[in-house]
Order: sequence, then structure tokens, then C-alpha cells
Amino acid sequence: MPRLPQSSLLAGLICLLIAGAASCERDEQRERERTEAEQLLFAVTALREAEGDAKAPRLSALRALPCTAPEACELRDSCAQAYALHLRGVDGVRAVRHALDTDASAPELAAKALDQAEKDVVAARRETARCADLHGALVRRYR
Repeated sequence: MPRLPQSSLLAGLICLLIAGAASCERDEQRERERTEAEQLLFAVTALREAEGDAKAPRLSALRALPCTAPEACELRDSCAQAYALHLRGVDGVRAVRHALDTDASAPELAAKALDQAEKDVVAARRETARCADLHGALVRRYR
């Protein structure tokens, strides 16, 4: 049986080590992405299920989460946009109610504010549907 030169054996060993390291790095990257996805999925669910005034801090928490995978970043950004619109619409309706309750001359301004609040709520519905679709896609990918 022919003997391989020591340099060939060393080169082969180095190649095996490099391949093993690259595989471990890919596994670590995949695990980081999975952890980020799980954190984002939890944060989106918590935001969606939050009642009234509890949504704003959960929205801030969602926005603060890091992401590296494009699908995870898209989920975070889409859901943050959806719930920001939702909160702006709800706040607009509250402001209109308050204005009408406290100022009898406010109907014209209230009508404009209510129109904007309605637009925000309609846009929020569209975006929350997209958020839900992205949420489902990320669940299927990482769970």
C-alpha cells in the first residue's frame, strides 16, 4: 500500500478541520436566527394579544428586538408598522371623543381628525393581515 506524503496528510487534515468549522459556523448562525425568530414570534403574539394601553410598551419592545434574517426583519418591521398605525388610529378616535366632550365648537376639526383616524385603522387592518401572514410563515420555517 503506497504511503501518502506527510504534507498530503496534513493538507487533508486541515481541509477536514476547515469543513468542520464551516459546518459548525452554519449551525451556529442557524441557531441564532432560530432564537431571534422565536423572540420575534413571542413579541408579536404578546403585542397582538395585549389589551388597550398595554399595546404601546409591547410595540416598543418589538421594535427593540434585533434581527439578522431577512424574514425575521420583515416580520418585525411589518408588525411594528401595523400596530403603530393601529395605535395612532385608536389615539385619534380618543382625541376626537375628548374634543367633542370638551369643546362644542370642535365638530369640524373632529371630523378631519376622525377621517385620519379611520384611514389609520383601515391601513392597520391591511398591515396586520400581512403581519399575520409573515408570522405564520416564520412559524412554519423555524418550528
